Formats: sequence, C-alpha cells, structure tokens
Amino acid sequence: MSFGLIETVSIAALLSGVVILGVGLWQWQHARQSASSKPDAAKDLARLIRESEDRIAALAHMLDASQRERIEGMRLEFTSVKSDIEWLTGERMIEQAVSMARDGMSAEDISADLGLSLEAAQTISVIRRH
Repeated sequence: MSFGLIETVSIAALLSGVVILGVGLWQWQHARQSASSKPDAAKDLARLIRESEDRIAALAHMLDASQRERIEGMRLEFTSVKSDIEWLTGERMIEQAVSMARDGMSAEDISADLGLSLEAAQTISVIRRH
C-alpha cells in the first residue's frame, strides 16, 4: 500500500502534533512538579502551549499548501485531457463529414446530422468535390 503526498503530509502532521502534545504534557508535568520551586511555572506552561500552537499552525499551513499544489496539478491534467478529447471529437466529426460529402449528402444534411455549422459543412462539401 502506498501513500500519496497528501496522505504522507497528513500523517506527518498528525504524528508531529502528537509528539508536540506529548512533549508539552511532559514539560507541563515536569513544570508542575517543580512549581513549588518555580514561581513562574504558569508563564512557562503558557509559553509551551503557544509554541505548540505555532508548530501545529505551521504544519497545517504546509499541508494546505501541499493540497493546493496537488489540486492545481490535477486541474492542469484535466485541462490537457479535455483538450485532447475535444481534438479527437473534432477530428472524428470532420472524417464523418468528409465521408458524407463523398457519398453526396448536402451540406444542410451534414450540418443537421453532425451538429456542424452550415458554413463548415459547406466548406467540407466544396473541398471534397474537388
């Protein structure tokens, strides 16, 4: 089983968050035990919480940027595939129109059957006759 970039970053962010929380809890416990000897233990705990929040926010930002980059890559790929499909469809439609013109169909009939503009069907009919 393989993980993509988004899944890997998500797992890394989750594990980092767990590690940060674990370290924070350990430091909090350590600070709590020495609170009697340290009058500013609450300040230290608040600082640790802020640092943990900053680290989690940075990881979330990295994950968000990674997702945006991946979505943009997929959008570009879909655009390319759409362009290829449109080209192939147009190519096939022209082949059908040429074949119909060879068989003697009128430009109006070709236009109606294939959904081409009348001008395009007329152009194909004129070219195929010569």
